[in-house]
Amino acid sequence: MRPTPRRSARPARFFNTCRKRSRAKLTHVDRLIPFRSADTLQIDEATRRSLEISRTIREGRREGSLLAVLDQTVTAMGSRLLADWVANPLCNVDAINARLDAVAELIAAPPLVEGARELLGGRVRHGAAAWPGRPPAGPRRGT
Repeated sequence: MRPTPRRSARPARFFNTCRKRSRAKLTHVDRLIPFRSADTLQIDEATRRSLEISRTIREGRREGSLLAVLDQTVTAMGSRLLADWVANPLCNVDAINARLDAVAELIAAPPLVEGARELLGGRVRHGAAAWPGRPPAGPRRGT
């Protein structure tokens, strides 16, 4: 599908609005990727609850959920991204393989992963911003 002037103007307007309202510079944003629900598996709410993806059925707590077991991120943004990926699994085989290739590269380079975790862990702690001077949280134990 060829972008129409109206369709291609929407991301530019969105980015300009964000830039005007943001206190921080947005120089780290190099592209906007549109969300397409057709790219991910649509899971109804009853199935989400049954799978205990983000909360347990009995207590409604994050602890004991699939996400709590998998989440070893060191930033709040990483935790949110992982939660989105687990709750909305990919359908496109090429996208799945690209993600698997990226994971394989990280598994093959433990020093790179540890270096990145140390850099990120010095500024934030698991799942939430750290208070100044507060050490990063240690690894979490899964259930």
